[in-house]
Amino acid sequence: MQILMPRLIYNQIEIYCRDQLPCEACGALLGIQELATIVIEQFIPLSNMALNREAEFEIDEREWTQLLFDGLARDQYVMGLIHSHPTTPAIPSYADLQTLWYTLPTHWIISYIDMNSPVLKAFGFHADGTYKQVNWVIQD
Repeated sequence: MQILMPRLIYNQIEIYCRDQLPCEACGALLGIQELATIVIEQFIPLSNMALNREAEFEIDEREWTQLLFDGLARDQYVMGLIHSHPTTPAIPSYADLQTLWYTLPTHWIISYIDMNSPVLKAFGFHADGTYKQVNWVIQD
C-alpha cells in the first residue's frame, strides 16, 4: 500500500497538534483509496474530550458522526485517525491498541519528544491488538 499526503496537509497537522500541547490532539484524515494507493485530501481537527487530555484522547462523538456524514456527502472517506503524543514516541500505546480504530485503514501518531523535529508515523492496526508501520510520502 502507498499513502500520499500533500505537504499542505502535513503542515496543517503539525501546526494544529503543536498548538494543542501539552494536551494530546486528535483529528481525521479524509481522502480516497484507488487500488493500492490512499490519497489524503483533507485533515479535520477534532475535539479531545478526555478527562486527562495530557495523556489520552477521546473524540467527541457528535463531531465524529458529523464528520462521517459530511465526508460521504463529498465522496471522501475516513482514511485515517491521527493523534499526538506530547512526551512519548510515535508508537501505539497499549490504550491505542485497545480501541476499535483497527477498522480504519490507517492510524497516525505525531510525537513531540523533540519539539524541533516532530515525528509522524502511520500504522495499520489489527483486531488482535497488533500493528504494523505503514510507509507514506509527502507530495509537494
